[in-house]
Amino acid sequence: MSKQLPINTQILEQEARQMWNTFDRIKTQQALNPSKPKETQEKFWENYHDLLKKAQRNAELLKSPASRYQPQKRRPSPALQLTGLFMMAEKKLIPFKKTLFLHKQIPSIVTTLLLVLILIVLNVGLHWQLMTLIILIAALTATIRYYTNNTPLENTIIEIQADKIVRRGSRLTTSLIPLDNLTHMRENKLGLVLRQSGFWNHMYYLLSENNTIKNARVVYIPNAIESYDEIKVFLEERVAKNKGLI
Repeated sequence: MSKQLPINTQILEQEARQMWNTFDRIKTQQALNPSKPKETQEKFWENYHDLLKKAQRNAELLKSPASRYQPQKRRPSPALQLTGLFMMAEKKLIPFKKTLFLHKQIPSIVTTLLLVLILIVLNVGLHWQLMTLIILIAALTATIRYYTNNTPLENTIIEIQADKIVRRGSRLTTSLIPLDNLTHMRENKLGLVLRQSGFWNHMYYLLSENNTIKNARVVYIPNAIESYDEIKVFLEERVAKNKGLI
């Protein structure tokens, strides 16, 4: 039996690009004809999961000794070129969603609750019954969000090409940064935030309401993405190189 070899990453990139190009057309057809069976859309998601499994398998093959790229514990050399298509690892999704809920959604709910309570006090006074009702509604909302816990970030696809890095996915704004312009990278509890150089890019980043989902000039890489550690080391090297540190 011949040994299975990694698929050319450009083939996976082309398949993913063609797949997402048809997604909007499928949704439009469904909207124009609601009575039409949803078999086409269901088939799309079946193909999506098949591509996800293929990419995960390919990532495993790329880590094998027979592959030209082997993940290293130490910092790789500046000449390393990591390319490929990386999707969310299913086993990391649940911990990622819980962290996202605690660090993003809970603060938002609490802030909104405090503002509402302040407005009640200023306009109605210490109306305990109304305030208690608002608190109960906020608690119920937090509970529902915790158990449903759906986020566009779980659809993240990271595509690293020879000259740029792209983030895309369903319900996400497609964003990309040329690797030669990558000079800012920071890590938080949810993953990596990449920003390119330039005054206006910096201002756009500061003024954007949602840098992780809607900002086209910021590439956000969740730490639940497959090969996250390898991607992080590779990007650290690019940032250092672009800043002239190596």
